[in-house]
Amino acid sequence: MKEDLKVELGKNLKKVRERLNYTQKTMGECIQMGESAYSRVENGKISISAPILERLSREMGISADFIFTGTGNMFFEGSRNINKNDTPITISKENTPEELHSLLKDIQILKYSRYAILGQYHEMAINFRDEINALKEEFKSIKSGNQI
Repeated sequence: MKEDLKVELGKNLKKVRERLNYTQKTMGECIQMGESAYSRVENGKISISAPILERLSREMGISADFIFTGTGNMFFEGSRNINKNDTPITISKENTPEELHSLLKDIQILKYSRYAILGQYHEMAINFRDEINALKEEFKSIKSGNQI
């Protein structure tokens, strides 16, 4: 992963963490990563793997677009971004139909956010492939002496 991309990802993840009022330790725990490793990610020292990016999206509802670019919505529309201090969700006879409907909607959003992030990865891979092919053609042209 390019150095400037690692730095950009780190800055964007720090924005998310601060918005959630999480410590680096808490954020690392959320994605099954140690505090020091997560700190190095935030500081652009190490890259972050695709499975960890998927966890950020799936578990926390964070938009991959925001992670990579710092633009757009930070979280998927309708995601709860549940804080560890929130009261656990309980289902009982006392729940109103509105509460149950809201819970079902949240479950559906979490289910489909995984597919959304995979679609974003696929689109990014296609874009990277096209850019690499264009660079290869440019290199071949320069190598053969034909300036662009």
